[in-house]
Amino acid sequence: MKKEESHALQGIAALLVVFHHCFMLTPLFADEFIANPALIEQFAKSARICLGICAFVSGYGLFYSFAKEEGYPAEYKNVGRRIVRLYGRFWYVLAVTLIAEILIFSRQIAWGELPGNITAFNPTYNTTWWYVREYMYMLILTPLIKALLQGDKKRRIIACMVFILAMAILGILFIIPNGRAVVSAIFSYVQVAVLLVFFEGYLAAYIQDRLRNKEIKRIDNPAVIVLIGLIIALISYVIRLLLSIDGGDSKPDVIVVPFFIFGAVLALRYLSPVKSVLAFIGKNLLYIWLIHGLVWKESMFALLTNTNPVIFYLAVFVISLILAIVLGYGEKLFISLIKKYSK
Repeated sequence: MKKEESHALQGIAALLVVFHHCFMLTPLFADEFIANPALIEQFAKSARICLGICAFVSGYGLFYSFAKEEGYPAEYKNVGRRIVRLYGRFWYVLAVTLIAEILIFSRQIAWGELPGNITAFNPTYNTTWWYVREYMYMLILTPLIKALLQGDKKRRIIACMVFILAMAILGILFIIPNGRAVVSAIFSYVQVAVLLVFFEGYLAAYIQDRLRNKEIKRIDNPAVIVLIGLIIALISYVIRLLLSIDGGDSKPDVIVVPFFIFGAVLALRYLSPVKSVLAFIGKNLLYIWLIHGLVWKESMFALLTNTNPVIFYLAVFVISLILAIVLGYGEKLFISLIKKYSK
């Protein structure tokens, strides 16, 4: 998977995450807003595949990002830098959100809930921010996954001991009085299915790297490759659609996402205009995800009473994209000023 293809996949995820929240959280029956709410709600549930796409691409990318790092100290130093960068961008958007809520929308802020929002462990200001902590888990697990797949005997033993210790602690908690409540509380903060998809992405990159010098017969006809890719991606998504019982459930993604991504990458490889547009969107995915909840919340009721579902979705997405681009430029300007005045 090339970098532009991974960005294009993130572009697909951006389109889906906005759709998911627009029609999972919006009152579908408001003023007969949607003609067939059951069908739209089912598509909104399946759009949660966006999390699986992000997790898979993250695992795939982190394999190569950590390829040059050797040893736990260097790897966890890399992890630390990434977590600081992640939370720095998150707090940047959190500050923008609070300023907008207070100065523009005249909202009352529950300041007592600020600690849970700052950590993203209880993001009441914007419930979509929970993925911040999930991505942090992925970063923390990456060196251990690397040790299991690529490490020497000593590193593998250490990684295995960590996983065995974690399972032992959970097992002990499960059998002691009131321990199951603790286990339940722990897993309420961890999306195991999303972490499994992340591992699949890392594993896919690992396998591809191992096969890099192997002679593999490939189809040379671009039209055939695009057709095969579209069929695989479409069948995968239809399966995800049929399995989507709960809008908060990511378990189907463990099976579906690798096939969907394989098909999408095949198709996009020879659909350059589409790939370029999606890649542009994908480069802004982080800020689209962090800001679209505010856009949806503050525009929902006005848009619901003045437009149709298509325009409602496009309005939320386009506004989120524009704000994401502005936030991205703001970040670059801030960093450039720090570098300028730190010299």
